[in-house]
Amino acid sequence: MEEEIADGGILSPFHNHPLYPTDDSSTPCVGCGEETAGKHACHICHEINVHKGCLEIINPSSPAHPLSLTDRFDDYIKCTICHWVFHRYMYYCSFSGLPVCKQCVRKPFILDPEKAHEHPLLIFLKGSFSFPCDACGVNDANSCLCLCIPCRFTIHMDCVYLPRVICVNRHDHRISHVPRLGSGNWSCGVCRKEVNGMYGAYSCLTCTFVVHSRCAIRSNVWDGIELEGVPEEDPANLLPFYVVEEGLIKHFTHEHNLRLVNEDDILHDISKQCYGCVLPIFFNSCYICTLCDFVLHETCANLSKKKRHPSESRRLTLYDEYYVNSLMRKGPFICFVCNQRCSGFAYVEDSERRDGLKIDVRCVSIYDGYVHKSQPHSMLVVPDNWSTCSICGKGGEHMWSLTGQDDLFMCYKCATIPELAMHKYDVHPLSLQFGEMAKGDYWCDICEKILDPQKWFYTCDLCCTTLHIDCVLGMEPYMRVGSTFHLKRFVLEVLSNYSASRPHCYTCSSRINDLIVYKSKDVYFCSLMCIKKSPKLDSGLYWSNMYDFTEPDLHLSNFFHDDS
Repeated sequence: MEEEIADGGILSPFHNHPLYPTDDSSTPCVGCGEETAGKHACHICHEINVHKGCLEIINPSSPAHPLSLTDRFDDYIKCTICHWVFHRYMYYCSFSGLPVCKQCVRKPFILDPEKAHEHPLLIFLKGSFSFPCDACGVNDANSCLCLCIPCRFTIHMDCVYLPRVICVNRHDHRISHVPRLGSGNWSCGVCRKEVNGMYGAYSCLTCTFVVHSRCAIRSNVWDGIELEGVPEEDPANLLPFYVVEEGLIKHFTHEHNLRLVNEDDILHDISKQCYGCVLPIFFNSCYICTLCDFVLHETCANLSKKKRHPSESRRLTLYDEYYVNSLMRKGPFICFVCNQRCSGFAYVEDSERRDGLKIDVRCVSIYDGYVHKSQPHSMLVVPDNWSTCSICGKGGEHMWSLTGQDDLFMCYKCATIPELAMHKYDVHPLSLQFGEMAKGDYWCDICEKILDPQKWFYTCDLCCTTLHIDCVLGMEPYMRVGSTFHLKRFVLEVLSNYSASRPHCYTCSSRINDLIVYKSKDVYFCSLMCIKKSPKLDSGLYWSNMYDFTEPDLHLSNFFHDDS
């Protein structure tokens, strides 16, 4: 608000210096652009000429909140109404802070709604009044509201430009914005709260999936790509293999044909691991290579080439080889959501970065609505909140909540613990137990230490044995035995540690008790951390620079191989 001073001058927040009346009628007003008399000017800068009435404008679309002229010397600002970009002089709403250009500030704020409505819309800036938005159903006084009075249509200005067709990371199909869903019991596929069918929302035309308008366009849900007019991808391009003949396929990750072996014909070999998920091959149908030892679970062989996951808004692509960091290729990776090291297949984000985030195929199999056998509640994504897993007690951002149980959470690591396992200490399959109320402690038959029966553990019902999960699976359960990779000066091979004579670690000198060992020539290591600390490595190396690879070969079998 301007303040009058001596000699007819005024002080205004618009300018740092006093403004005094001037007889100059040839210089245009910076507020309205007219070359008329009655302006005030700065006698210090000699560059500001403005009508006193142009310093503050009352617009009929925002009568309660004046718009003040502002000098943003170094800025280029987009007008809220016409979306043109202007330099320096703009009007700003005293309540909402929204910029309006001098061409729009004196006219009723009219917006061309493009596809949101068939008639022009009258804009009211924030705080003028509020009604539920027909496009999103939210009554938000802090948003600009656009009205079509003849149609009694109300819409937030932000909702006018809602994308028409998008993909979200909670669903495999495209979803489209519809004016209203109609009657019915609708539940949002992101927040799981009720969706009012009388307002606009996003709906799948293939199934019954619906999402709140605002939930669908969140940055951690939508990848920001408008798909209206973009042809849908041919589903055949997402298939991971083609059928050669009945029971014989050619998978895109391997150069040889793979033959289907049914569950009843599988030899329960604990040392045979799936190249995709790295879990052993002993309970499920699988595809085996006709010429080498490459093997995939049937479920892993059917994984789509492209997939969406709640942890990343962009689509993920399945790779059998990937960049461990921005420069180096091949080697074990750290799963983005479970934080475990894995040497199997990875889903990698679609981006220009070669070292995009990676998620192992086990974690990708956990989806919104998944029901874990440990409890009857479906699992829902916890968006960007730090939570503590109710099973292992560890905290993290990538967590699942249990429907109807606000205080129960499960991390990806616990959610993907194999329900069945085998170990050399027992000839029978071991089943995962989800804790039980019992007096006293149990004992682990492997390490012979106390086992808390209220925590998860493995058991053999026939032998009445109880076993720690870590004792059964080992510290690195998803490192495939037989795989090799380079780590600085070492060419490392992952070997099983089931022999009676267990080697000593070269770095820490302790006897290696884990289920796998890392071997380089005649040297053994118990972990990658000990390799990092090895005196054979140069000191002062960063972990991200430790991978050093030769020219990459594009075939998985030339990198991951068995010496047998």
